[in-house]
Amino acid sequence: MEQAAAEGAEEPASSSAFRDVDAHPVPPRRPQQANGKARAEAPAEVDLFGPAPTPAAPEERKFYQSPYRRNAPSSRSAPKPPPPSATRTLVPASASAVQSSTQHKTRGNEAVKLGQYGDAEGHYSAAISCLPEGHILLIPLYNNRALARLKTGEYKAAEADAGTVLTLVEAVGGLDARFGDGGRIQAGDGAGVVDLGEGLLKAWRRRAEALEGREQWAEARRLWEKVSGAGWARAQDRTEAARAAGRCRQMLAPKPAPTAAPPKPKPAAPPKLRPAALISADSARVAELRKAAEDAEAEDAARADLKDTVDARLLAWKKGKEANVRALIASLDTVLWPELGPALKVDMKDLLTPGQVKVKYMKAIGRLHPDKLNASNTTLEQRMIANGVFGTLNEAYNAFVTSGK
Repeated sequence: MEQAAAEGAEEPASSSAFRDVDAHPVPPRRPQQANGKARAEAPAEVDLFGPAPTPAAPEERKFYQSPYRRNAPSSRSAPKPPPPSATRTLVPASASAVQSSTQHKTRGNEAVKLGQYGDAEGHYSAAISCLPEGHILLIPLYNNRALARLKTGEYKAAEADAGTVLTLVEAVGGLDARFGDGGRIQAGDGAGVVDLGEGLLKAWRRRAEALEGREQWAEARRLWEKVSGAGWARAQDRTEAARAAGRCRQMLAPKPAPTAAPPKPKPAAPPKLRPAALISADSARVAELRKAAEDAEAEDAARADLKDTVDARLLAWKKGKEANVRALIASLDTVLWPELGPALKVDMKDLLTPGQVKVKYMKAIGRLHPDKLNASNTTLEQRMIANGVFGTLNEAYNAFVTSGK
């Protein structure tokens, strides 16, 4: 009995939770005092019938995280494929049309190499007529015809051809990077590749040269600046375009007032002749006049025989460009004789400004002036041709000065 009581006295207070609720209560025994360290290390009592204790949060979680994000599975979106390249819309043409156009273009290129720019223009026009409107092969054809027209002094028509090229390039999308072809388009039917970048540069150059020929300096400068700023152009082309733009800026600058020419010295009075000397001079003069009259009669007869041949040659040279002094000067080698024609040959690029036109005009009439040509250095037919060319150039230059172009 005492042993049982002793065993009951040593039962810890926490065992009261397991006693039946109808049993008599047992007065609690005062626990023995222990040192502070022991009390601090004593485990906390656990209520077995209470709610489960909440575990402490981990030490590393020191910030708030939404429950919707806490255990959400990580998902990585798949990379989007690159957008497909855009497709150019090209005007189709039959194989026979492309072949016929190519043949005419080849003939035009051969004529340009021979300097026959009028014939070249006709061949290029025939090549253009073979293709439908808006076809990609029209780009090099219009550029080539613009060059031929520049050589013959048809500046307005050359400007129109270059403008058509710009419209065609824009119609097929230009140099837009969306197409992914670098501006090089396969024409099809064995016609090769059309380079839009090259076609655009040539059109800018042709149009700028034509505008300079018409003395529209502001618009010409704008186009030259486009060529000089084109990143795909060759360094040499950009340098030449920059110089041409500077030339246009100089023409737009105000011109200084002209200075008065110094007065010409008066000619010296001829010496007075004695009467005997006068008689001798008169006799010699009469003989000279008689011989000159005989020579003139013989020359008039020869002129009548040569008139039809000379008129036909002059008409072939000046037909269609009677008032175009630039075209007349640039084609002098086609009407003059071989000894003189090459010396006066001028390229159209040397006749862009009024100053250049004046210099070349003065040089030409200086060589063709009747005082410079006589029976000792030319034939009668050559003098007749030179007189006709001299008169035509004078009329054309007067019209050029009057119009201010």
